[in-house]
Amino acid sequence: LQQFYSRHSNHRKDEWGGSDEKRMSFALKVVDACCKAREKLNRPDFIIGFRLSPEERSLIIKNNLTERHSRSLLKLASSEDRLLILEKVINNNLNVDRTEKLVDNYIGKVKKNQSYKKRSRVFQNVKIFVNTINKAVETMQAAGILADSRRIQNEDYIEYRVRIPIHK
Repeated sequence: LQQFYSRHSNHRKDEWGGSDEKRMSFALKVVDACCKAREKLNRPDFIIGFRLSPEERSLIIKNNLTERHSRSLLKLASSEDRLLILEKVINNNLNVDRTEKLVDNYIGKVKKNQSYKKRSRVFQNVKIFVNTINKAVETMQAAGILADSRRIQNEDYIEYRVRIPIHK
């Protein structure tokens, strides 16, 4: 299973490759299927193992966290993320349901932050936006609309005024 969630060996472009979450999804499906089979066969003594770092295992055992707590952590691809969440679970004495919600919220925040980072690279270059405004005005003019724009450069900002006539 390790080859699926490793960014070094998994170069797939399908549902099992790409982001950390997609790479982990195969392993999580296998673990879930094993848990369902164990329940169906009524075999609570059947141990399902998934490798966590020694530090993670130690914290889980020391703080009497359940297998379900551990399984919820498996959605997180990096040991650093799992340790961060484990610390919050332990400090706040979270049950499994709250742990799962914490993990889901954390995954959402990570995705959101990555999205902002990607967008901020685009926003850093104001020329793209200026060109977009100019191109929009040019397109209107080419279509016969008597639009015009005026750029006013100030010390702290650029102001654009676009006039589009309303024909009644």
